[in-house]
Amino acid sequence: MNLRIGGGIINMPFSATNTWPRVTIFGTSVNANAWGIVKENGVWKAGTWDYLRPGGTSKSEGAFSPSHFLFISGAPLKSPGDLYGFFVSGIARAGFPHNITQRSNYVVYEWGKGVVFVEGQTPEPEPEPEPEPEPEPEPEPEPEPESEPESEPDSEPESEPEPESEPESEPEPEPEPEPPVLQGAINLLLEEQPVSVSDPA
Repeated sequence: MNLRIGGGIINMPFSATNTWPRVTIFGTSVNANAWGIVKENGVWKAGTWDYLRPGGTSKSEGAFSPSHFLFISGAPLKSPGDLYGFFVSGIARAGFPHNITQRSNYVVYEWGKGVVFVEGQTPEPEPEPEPEPEPEPEPEPEPEPESEPESEPDSEPESEPEPESEPESEPEPEPEPEPPVLQGAINLLLEEQPVSVSDPA
């Protein structure tokens, strides 16, 4: 069974609408009951709320009310956000003759929003929120290269030429001592005394 609600109509198309056996109730040929699953005073309850004719799948939205349920009087209130279940079955209302003991799948409907679950269908997983991209770290400013001090050319300072050293003068040779005879003669001359020189023996 599928479910569509809108424009004051509750539409419940199901595949057996023309194949379930018919029974006559109050002079009308019917073959199904519409069911509602409602919460009354905090307790979930299920009950029939109308008949369906062969080939008929739609009912007035106004029929889905406490006055149409036999054993439920406090629901449905049809407030936005309320959850209700819908399905159809063979005739099961008020002890009237049953035609078939079968039912459709049930559909959960959130009033004011739409279908939130269908029996027999795997609900689609809610998409995981996409992770927020991490902000890229701002690039650190590159350190400015340290300016090297201007280096003077690798030229060695010109050294003042060392003064040429004069060649060491060789010491004058000491005069050889004169022979004793000659030395004596000089001494005598200096004394201005006459001297007689004789050959040594």
